[in-house]
Amino acid sequence: MVKAHIVNHTHWDREWYFTSADALVLSEQLFTEVIEELQKHPEANFVLDGQLSILDDYVALYPEKLADIKQLIADKQLFIGPWFTQTDAFFAHGESILRNAMIGIFDSKKYGDYMKIGYLPDTFGFNAQMPTLLAHAGFDNIIFWRGIHLGEQVQSTYFKWQGLGDEAEIYAINMPQGYGTGMLLEPTSAYVNGRLDPAIDFITQYSQTKEVLIPSGNDQLNIITDFSGKLAQINEMGRHSYALSTYQDFIEYVKTLPDLKHFRGEFRSPVLARVHKTIGSSRMNIKLKSAELEQKLLTRIEPLLVIAKASGIHISERLLMHTWKKLLEGQAHDSLAGCVSDPVAEDILHRMKEADELCDSIENTIVKKIADDLSLASNEILVFNTELTRFSGYKDIEVITKTKQIHFPEYPDATITQETYIEARENVLEETPAGNQFIEEPGYYVLQVRLGIDLPGLGYKVIAFEETKQSLDAMTQTDKTAIQNEHYKIAFQDGGITLETPDGAKQPVFIELEDSANAGDTYDYSPLAGDEPRSFLFTEANTEKSSKVERLILSGVGKFPLDLDDRLNVTKEGELAIQMTLELKIGSELLFLLISKWITRF
Repeated sequence: MVKAHIVNHTHWDREWYFTSADALVLSEQLFTEVIEELQKHPEANFVLDGQLSILDDYVALYPEKLADIKQLIADKQLFIGPWFTQTDAFFAHGESILRNAMIGIFDSKKYGDYMKIGYLPDTFGFNAQMPTLLAHAGFDNIIFWRGIHLGEQVQSTYFKWQGLGDEAEIYAINMPQGYGTGMLLEPTSAYVNGRLDPAIDFITQYSQTKEVLIPSGNDQLNIITDFSGKLAQINEMGRHSYALSTYQDFIEYVKTLPDLKHFRGEFRSPVLARVHKTIGSSRMNIKLKSAELEQKLLTRIEPLLVIAKASGIHISERLLMHTWKKLLEGQAHDSLAGCVSDPVAEDILHRMKEADELCDSIENTIVKKIADDLSLASNEILVFNTELTRFSGYKDIEVITKTKQIHFPEYPDATITQETYIEARENVLEETPAGNQFIEEPGYYVLQVRLGIDLPGLGYKVIAFEETKQSLDAMTQTDKTAIQNEHYKIAFQDGGITLETPDGAKQPVFIELEDSANAGDTYDYSPLAGDEPRSFLFTEANTEKSSKVERLILSGVGKFPLDLDDRLNVTKEGELAIQMTLELKIGSELLFLLISKWITRF
């Protein structure tokens, strides 16, 4: 006889094929019933999916329920957290996963305790560094479902998972049949013999333990009423022992098991559950914006807040948390993976737009306050280094000036890499102490300037420019079709792009744009039977060069089918015009690529 630890829970997608508004309407009724059922049955307990955001949404509707919620949490009946949202584990940055846990734990404090469990019941597989990330978040365990290959990667559903290259090690508890293994919990022979006992037998086949975990819940599923009464009836019917339990209790049991096996690596095998390996190409606009925001927060905003604090400038960390939340709401496994409806995708991108605006506002406020404190003149510029270590190299800075004829006395190698002229404007309203007046705003230049500079770690330097009769070194256009620096030579030859390195190694096809069909859905890519990929060919090339930067600008027009039907039986084609810019900078091993024009004509 095996003892089954049955845990009542709900898995709550904030958005999926339905919007967060739909989920909120459903939660208004369901969460209220959860509270009422737990108050009616003090022996019962319930897991609210391990994420705080859904509870925050409910309490915003019913602030008067906060006292009841806190009491249920204190009585170990309602379990919340630790995440803010149920994070994706492949497309989210490791630091984002940590911020998700940090914010979830911080927000849990207003309710009381939180589950100290790396609970990710539905994430589409896991990167190999999850043990390290969870250990840094303060968890020594994980409960998960998807991605495992039992019998191949590990033999048991319960084991120790180790991180890569460090000593991080956590207890891993796999739910091989998912978080809905024991859903509905009906005291009938059909349920016990058809669902519950076979599930216990299947898990025991791999775990070889006397006790197993049976989650009882599913997507947006309500609490099971009279849980104890139903368990009592099931205990009279089944072949095993069935107990009302908690995830915490089962983790403590696993920790007592001797000789747990170790595993190191990722879980992305579609053996017992779908992991959607090709979902990485679904809704790339969401993934790209998420990655862009992560870098903005991690490499600009957070370091700038440290610099601001050291400069005596106070910007609330709550603003930073609010910004992160906007991003994290779009990093839930369904949202970031991209398997959502079109209205949900629009909502995600709108929240990311809000996060972007918050980042810009925080940055602008910090920079302006520091500039005001330093009483900068109109020809002085703040240049920041947001890295921990001292910087010595080239920086690209933006300069606004009425003339291009400037120079930087301390930086004679400064080069203009891009320029934009803003025309003069008439009848511009100017508010002055003497009253309002209309003036003519003179034209001005917005210059991108590249210069070599030394900067302190997590610090800044003030540099100055002066007007002069001579212009800075600037980009000049040529009809050549190759660019190079000390690391690479890139050329446009016979319609293709080649790469050559100083040691003579050459790649004859370095970059190629290819158009192929995707007959799949937002979960998985699927090739179209009979389809042949089509290459886009560039036909024109020119270059822009200075002493610091070289650019290769390619353009072309191609004809392509309009939709899937037209790929196999071409009846309609559209024209696709692309301009692609490749940029090499002196002193940099990076290649910068920008597709600056993408025009479709039918």
